[in-house]
Amino acid sequence: MGKTLTPRHLLRLLAGALLFLGEPAPAALAAVARAPAKGPSTAPTPVVHRDPALLISPRALARALDKRNPPLVIDLRPAAAFDAVHIPGAINLPAFALKAKPYLVRRALVLIGQGYEYASVLPALEALRGGGVRSVRLLDGGLNAWARQGRPLQGTVFAREALGRLDPEQYLAEQHSDQWLVLKLAGILPAKLGKRFDAAIAGYCGAGTPAVLLVGREHQDPAALARRLDAQTALNLFVLEGGESALAQARERRQRLVGGPGQPHSTAEAPPACR
Repeated sequence: MGKTLTPRHLLRLLAGALLFLGEPAPAALAAVARAPAKGPSTAPTPVVHRDPALLISPRALARALDKRNPPLVIDLRPAAAFDAVHIPGAINLPAFALKAKPYLVRRALVLIGQGYEYASVLPALEALRGGGVRSVRLLDGGLNAWARQGRPLQGTVFAREALGRLDPEQYLAEQHSDQWLVLKLAGILPAKLGKRFDAAIAGYCGAGTPAVLLVGREHQDPAALARRLDAQTALNLFVLEGGESALAQARERRQRLVGGPGQPHSTAEAPPACR
């Protein structure tokens, strides 16, 4: 299919034809022909504020699962990730397939991801609520927070540990949710990490549990630093794979392809929900 011609394109073609034939192009046509085409919009992507009414904490879910009529737990992750580790009794369905399952209307539902998802799951949540599901919520902090609190899981130890790792593309896909606190580790001494971490958490003003992303440099081991914070079991803590350099490269790739997002919308020092 050919490219659609806009009025600006037509004016440029007309001006070019007149110049080629030796005819003087009107000033307005010549100006349009010389004007540079506009690139992709650079307007900032709005922050997605999480709705606390759509969230359920790991503790509340654990209590609900012990009741006579427990909710149906639906794990939205890919099948391979589900097979590696999941909550006992959960079923595995992709988000796009939820609306096509009429039997879901009769159950209270809890949707589960790794712990960083919100904006990508929101359409499924809203579709289910609009379709008559009496109760549907998203597990706050996902499997990562569930595991960090020592809740029951079925799967390998390696798969459980992998829940706390994110690649840059996973973060960038969800970076505009207000849940993020990005803690850059460059220049932070290990002995002072706890104090810096506490200050970051104290400044969080979003809904639910913050997702804390530790971003290191090549010579640092964020996973080792994360182990210093294991006492903070209620938190949704992630380590960015590849650190700052991998994140910068992923941003550049997005910008080249689609004029994607620039700098992260939040940092540990200045969460957007508090501004």
